[in-house]
Amino acid sequence: MGRSHTITKHLKILLSRSIKESNNKINQINDFLPVYKQELINKRKDKLAQLSRKHSKILLPYEINSMGYDYFLKSKEVELNNLKDSHYWNLREIDHRLNSKLKYKVDLAKSIEFLNSVPGLLSSFKENLSKGAKYKQFHTPFDYLKMELLPTQNILLKEIIGFLNSSNKSIKRLRHKRSRASTSKKDEILAQLNDELEILRHVEYLANQVFKLEMVKDEVNEVTLSDAKYQKLNKLLSKLLNISEKRLLKNEAELSIQESDDVLKERNLSELKVEIDNYHALTKEIEAKYTKENYERFLLNNNVTKVSSNKIEDIIKSSQQEYERLSKEFKKEAEILEAKLIEKNEKLYAAKEEQSLAKIENIKQKLALKNEKMAEYNKEVLVGLQGKLKALKGAYSAESNPELKLELKEEIEKYENIVSLYDPKNNDVLKISNLYMQFGGLKVIKNLSFDINRGEIFGLIGPNGAGKTTVFNCVTQFYKPTSGDIRFKNSHNEIVNLLELKVHDVIDYGVVRTFQNIELITELTILENMLVGAHKSYRSNLFKQMFHTKSLMEEEKVTRAKALKILEEFGLLDYKDNYPVGLPYGVLKRIEFARTLMLNPELIILDEPAAGLNESETIELTQFIKDVRDKYNVTIFLVEHDMGLVMNVCDRICAISFGEHLITGTPDEVKNDKKVQEAYLGGE
Repeated sequence: MGRSHTITKHLKILLSRSIKESNNKINQINDFLPVYKQELINKRKDKLAQLSRKHSKILLPYEINSMGYDYFLKSKEVELNNLKDSHYWNLREIDHRLNSKLKYKVDLAKSIEFLNSVPGLLSSFKENLSKGAKYKQFHTPFDYLKMELLPTQNILLKEIIGFLNSSNKSIKRLRHKRSRASTSKKDEILAQLNDELEILRHVEYLANQVFKLEMVKDEVNEVTLSDAKYQKLNKLLSKLLNISEKRLLKNEAELSIQESDDVLKERNLSELKVEIDNYHALTKEIEAKYTKENYERFLLNNNVTKVSSNKIEDIIKSSQQEYERLSKEFKKEAEILEAKLIEKNEKLYAAKEEQSLAKIENIKQKLALKNEKMAEYNKEVLVGLQGKLKALKGAYSAESNPELKLELKEEIEKYENIVSLYDPKNNDVLKISNLYMQFGGLKVIKNLSFDINRGEIFGLIGPNGAGKTTVFNCVTQFYKPTSGDIRFKNSHNEIVNLLELKVHDVIDYGVVRTFQNIELITELTILENMLVGAHKSYRSNLFKQMFHTKSLMEEEKVTRAKALKILEEFGLLDYKDNYPVGLPYGVLKRIEFARTLMLNPELIILDEPAAGLNESETIELTQFIKDVRDKYNVTIFLVEHDMGLVMNVCDRICAISFGEHLITGTPDEVKNDKKVQEAYLGGE
């Protein structure tokens, strides 16, 4: 080893980045070739379409003349449909904004009407209560609604049910709002949510009392209202009355804001009115063009024959002949142009392909030298690790203290694991050795070791609080472990100590992750969210982005084509122009997973991917995970509580409990292990 330590750690980082950039450049050149080919095809289609439009202007008079008045009316239908399509989305958007506000205003008005009636309804209900009175019981609320009751009680129960529905909707809205709110607003929303929940509890209890205490005609068992229940119900009614008064004041204030809202009052109404008026005016204008008189005038104005204007049949006949002749000429002209364009495109593509292959060959030659330097660095590191391992073994054999001997044994195991990773035959992509994670006095991870093979789906399971997410956070450097070692080996045999990286640098080496909650940007479309996922892979510098150079445009085309291809492969292309809000939860989970593929990952870490999914969505996700692994040749590391998914999708599983390793093996081995059954599955 005459050239030992010729590459410093800093130079190794620069070398690693250079290798990654070279590989990215090769991938981009290869990816751009099909994009360039499609561009040539699109340009060819555009030129043929231009020629077609030019021909159609010449053919139109003859075509209408030859087809007669029926075709003339079909032209009207086409024009009206085009007008409708061009206005549809704008009209729908304005109409939606207006109707949403109007509906909200109506709902507020109904709520105020009900709240105004609450004091009277409650007082009527209290009048029917008396100490020691006997009441008859019935079975369900639906039975109650079907029976003939006094008007006051019947109205009260119906209003209570409506009130419950309204409160439930309000709680759902506040929960959704809180999940997406900033930290500063979460406390305010939480207070509103607690108020709503308190109201809901009171109303549910009141409804329950109404169900039990109302008098009915059918003979059933009698129940007596005790003093305690009477007092409790009286207090509840008083509290509900106070809450209703507060809610009434709040809703009246909100309604006054809505009534004075300029957006509702002026802008939306005026926009909608102008848009609709314009649309109707254009519709009338188009319909006025296609009358019988205009058709005959059109025939006369566009007649190419020299027959008299009153002989329309002769005009049609001659137009048919002229139309057929011109159609043949134009078709032949289009075929000649298409043949020329195809020949030209083939030459352009061949030249581009040759140029690209030359660039790739040049990059590969330079890359071979860089890989040799990286292999040299790995050998130097391996020699150092072997020396350290030898010294530790010597210290272990000489040590007599049992505690120190145990520590040395753990260190020896750690270094043996690391050394094994440098073996060319080793197929591991991630190796975790003797990992410890401690928060203050709490040990979350205790001496955890396992490895993940390249191309497998590896699962990490354990009960709540076992430390699964902590392991993920240690791998991705959200947490820095107390001790231990985490090494990642990429497809170029570059071995990276992840503990030496910053959080934002881990992704550069091909390690990406998803989170339990969906992290899509609601203000962007699904396609734009996919493009955001590729931001770390952009090679263009600030200068190229400022001046929007040719290389940047090529890179953007490749990235967009890649995003569309990924969405298409996994059946998500129909959602590309949709926004995340309102899409099914299972679809959003798959989109977030698909977004990780924009960075050409080698290891994808999935944190509870099936959380919140129903059974059918979980089955779809199981197949989706397998398809991603097979199509993109990636390794997948997942944490999941759904044992059905874990057992169906994982090749190997590691089970932990309270941060300690229980077993690593196949799904059947883990499922049948007694320690797992006792610690995780509850024993036999």
